[in-house]
Amino acid sequence: MLQKVLFSIMCLVLITPVLADDYIYTNKDLERYKEKDKAVETQQPVQHPKTGTKGKKSEKPIKKAVTAFIKKEEPKQKRYEVAYISREGSSNRIIVPVTFNNSVKALMLLDTGAPGMYISRYLAEKLGVFDKGEGMLQVEARGIGGHVPAKLTVIDNIQIGGASEQFVPTTIGDSLSGMFEGLVGMNFLSRYSVEIDSKRHVVIFEELPGEPDLLGGHDEEWWRTNYRQFTLSKKEWEEFRIRVQGVKDPENRLKRLKDFSDKQVVEADKLLRKLDNYAIDYAVPMSWREY
Repeated sequence: MLQKVLFSIMCLVLITPVLADDYIYTNKDLERYKEKDKAVETQQPVQHPKTGTKGKKSEKPIKKAVTAFIKKEEPKQKRYEVAYISREGSSNRIIVPVTFNNSVKALMLLDTGAPGMYISRYLAEKLGVFDKGEGMLQVEARGIGGHVPAKLTVIDNIQIGGASEQFVPTTIGDSLSGMFEGLVGMNFLSRYSVEIDSKRHVVIFEELPGEPDLLGGHDEEWWRTNYRQFTLSKKEWEEFRIRVQGVKDPENRLKRLKDFSDKQVVEADKLLRKLDNYAIDYAVPMSWREY
């Protein structure tokens, strides 16, 4: 019996070191683990720290994350080509077809020296601007020949090929030529880069890069300038009416002048209200409106 107990104790002593996971790691093993990490990156066989056996090389390559920097291309600006008439008699001209309010078409002269749009009374009649009652203010048209009486109004839309502009202050006056009905000035052209191809007789309009704060197709300066001009016109006519009304006129000789001043105040107010409605449609901030 005693022999069996001793035999069992000896077996237990011999077997215990094999079953217990009491392997002591040394600095040499640490170096092997470093080699293991390096081998994973290079896909080399790895030697096990206990058994010394080497594993198989992975057949699938390890995919490394690559950050791709994709350059975002800026959108190309739109270009519009419009054929033009190059001569008026012996003079070189750039006369282009223009569409007003999506309905009436007329030939117009491109003029980079003109500050604004100018149309003949004949074209204004075709557009019906005299009948709309939306504002027709008495002004003076200035040119090389001096100052002449004219009317100021607003045209809702003007289009040359694919290039277009909304809410265009326009002067109405005498006809300038038998070949065209007015001038396309800088209040239209300033939104485009304009190129003249004299060989093909084509004018090219290229849209300028858009700004994030464009409202109704116009920047802050455009809104401020038009509010300033429309407001100033109204104030000037109001002051003129006050002076006329203050003149003693027992024989009522100034009646026509007084009536005219009253009418001009009304017309100036119509134009300013139209600009206001346009600003409201596009949520133009009050800070851009100068009254």
